[in-house]
Amino acid sequence: MPFNFSVIRTRITPPRRRGELVTRPRLIELLNELIDKRLVLISAPAGYGKTSLMVDFAGHCTLPVCWFTLDSLDFDPQRFITYFIAAIRHRFPSFGERSTAVLAGEQGKLNIDFLANTIVNDLYENVTEHFILILDDFHLVNESQPVRNFISRFLQDAEENVHIIMTSRSLLSLPILPSLAAHSDVAGFNFEELSFQADEIQKLYKQNRNQ
Repeated sequence: MPFNFSVIRTRITPPRRRGELVTRPRLIELLNELIDKRLVLISAPAGYGKTSLMVDFAGHCTLPVCWFTLDSLDFDPQRFITYFIAAIRHRFPSFGERSTAVLAGEQGKLNIDFLANTIVNDLYENVTEHFILILDDFHLVNESQPVRNFISRFLQDAEENVHIIMTSRSLLSLPILPSLAAHSDVAGFNFEELSFQADEIQKLYKQNRNQ
């Protein structure tokens, strides 16, 4: 099946790394320690460098990385799931044909559970290696109950090779979180960990001074 040209490719590709971006080994190491979890949450207000950290992490990560930059229009579950599938398919072209066909046939009211099950089965049959899916700015869709239900259902049934990182400006309210916490399968950090430490500020100052 041809690539879905209604999908904006820049939203399913990690942003280009800016030259002034300072690598923060402390945070990359922390992410590497957490990445075996099914879900990693990174919550902090705007300006704390969440996206920059994800770009840097994606460049250093040894696992395949899929990327989805969310916007407010993804509040619509059909649009969200379209990009969700496309983000994974961009990295794993063998995945997504059946999922895309099923989604296209879901006109009107979506069967969220059926779609999640289809995508899980599609992944199980076509993607065997461990990989990371970064959902950047998830706070933009956190109030969409269908989107939250879809993510929760997906996380509940997906194979252990799927690892999701979500960035958000606010705390998230996924129905699956209590279950993941009970199984020690969710982790994360907040603005305290993201805050620049003295050595990082000094490194940033020196780098900017030499430009």
